[in-house]
Amino acid sequence: NRAARSALIRIISASFSAAESRSASRWGRNSGAWGYGGDASSLGDAERINNWLTANPNIHIKEINGGAYHIVLWVKNDGNDEIHCFGRNSSYELADGTNTARRDPTLATKFMEYMNTNNVTIKKIVCGWHHTIVLFSNNVLCGSGQNGQYELANNSTTDSSFTECTQFNEYASSNSTQIVNFTCNSSNTIVFYDNNVVLGIGNNSSGEFGIGNNTDYD
Repeated sequence: NRAARSALIRIISASFSAAESRSASRWGRNSGAWGYGGDASSLGDAERINNWLTANPNIHIKEINGGAYHIVLWVKNDGNDEIHCFGRNSSYELADGTNTARRDPTLATKFMEYMNTNNVTIKKIVCGWHHTIVLFSNNVLCGSGQNGQYELANNSTTDSSFTECTQFNEYASSNSTQIVNFTCNSSNTIVFYDNNVVLGIGNNSSGEFGIGNNTDYD
């Protein structure tokens, strides 16, 4: 079994593995997001990803991230960072400027435009259920997708194909601190800074923020 003898790359939130960065396998609930053309839940090749890799021999998968119904691929294309996405896109989570669902990896043009304009690289990508957050090398967080509970941290509840997470970024800038790590849940985002401060925004209905209440925060 190819998946069993594969070297696993980093996997976050999605039931995927990648063999030596040139093939992918999937398992679990699908609803069309697994990139193999069907909707069944089973173990097998992510055929559409693997066909895409075959057609693009210069692309190697660095990391795979998954939300509830969308997948984000951090890849190296001739050594350069790129972000490609597929799956559900009704809340603009694929960052390609549309809300059209994709069955094949599609360039996240909005993230790529930011990268090219600001000459930055990717440091980390994390998916919530219906949103995606990217940390770039300039210490800036940007996001796409669902924003009904302020999870994109841009003082808005409007879904977006791309936005800077201004509330988190302004804290980093005004306090001269670096973003160390961050995570996303169903409808929230939590950020850890190097001054030992943790900030969260969005859904806290089950006490996700660990502050002794279940009040949502914007």
